Amino acid sequence: MLFLFLLISALSVSYAGDTLRVKHSFAAVSVDGILNEPVWMEAESTDVIKTPWGGGRGSRMKMRILRDDSAIYIGLNVIDTSIVAVCTTGTSIDGDEMIEMHISPDAANPAYFYYLEHNLRQIRRKGIRHSQSSGKNDWNTVWPNSDQITITYKVNGTINDQVRDTGWSEEIRVPFSVFTGWQTTLYAAPAGWKPATPPSDSVVWRFNLCRQNQNYYKDSLSDWTIWNHNGNYPYGVTGVHLHDHNNFGTILFLKDRISAEKRGVKDSEKLELSPNPFRSSLGINFRGEKPVKSVILSPDGKVAGILEFSGNGKNRHAEWKPKNIPAGVYIVLLSFADGRQISVKTLLLR
Repeated sequence: MLFLFLLISALSVSYAGDTLRVKHSFAAVSVDGILNEPVWMEAESTDVIKTPWGGGRGSRMKMRILRDDSAIYIGLNVIDTSIVAVCTTGTSIDGDEMIEMHISPDAANPAYFYYLEHNLRQIRRKGIRHSQSSGKNDWNTVWPNSDQITITYKVNGTINDQVRDTGWSEEIRVPFSVFTGWQTTLYAAPAGWKPATPPSDSVVWRFNLCRQNQNYYKDSLSDWTIWNHNGNYPYGVTGVHLHDHNNFGTILFLKDRISAEKRGVKDSEKLELSPNPFRSSLGINFRGEKPVKSVILSPDGKVAGILEFSGNGKNRHAEWKPKNIPAGVYIVLLSFADGRQISVKTLLLR
């Protein structure tokens, strides 16, 4: 698989607050762990390379973030020469490759935030936190509806085989529906708590993302990198503390729109759906070269159907007869050998 890594030269660490601008995609994002859709190419990217706890040994990761009408998407490309994921049950993932993400969708109350930790075997720790002024946290392990978060991977190597690997890529889809409020049994929501979901243009969230790297290929030590760090050390300079809201950066939701529906489409190509909306059978007519991949994507970005076209370049036809899937907006996505994509939305009625 092709990894979109950018090798990063050695940089001096700056603890100024970072901001990543998040574009709005009207095109399909297939949550398959491979960041190869054109919309990812247009998304703003940033490096996760800061090592405020010292001892950093060259961990490198590139992060991109997108949004659509229903969710926020985090895409990661990771350089990793030794991929480790031992934990398969429970939540003891501290000895594995681990991503830790913090989201505060109410920027006026950044000390109250959601967290998600996970390894490459989909073992997760998740919940809600309140960060005190000391940097220590009140904990609540209840995060209602967090099982709706989708995480997918593509590994370039073999997990735990002690042989030099290349890296891995990851996509995370976090529906806005999981931020329904500060739902907690341990402490009360702050006065005026109001998560900005779904975010409108120019809304700001507080956000951070950390990586714990295991490197068994060289040794058994861990090292940590973080996207943003503002110089706060609530546990002391030598204490690794990834969840202090004072160190969060910001993500800014832009007016900029990304649409692949007409991106690179040739004048001779045309995709038509009939009827649209539909109930039992959708006809897909396409004029142009044969796609290398033709799928139907569900609202959460998963593959709901695979299309097989008949005919020739002047008139190709496929039919989709979905069974046992709910009504909603689906996306017909055609991908071509030169990297172009065409996508059109359809509405399934029941």
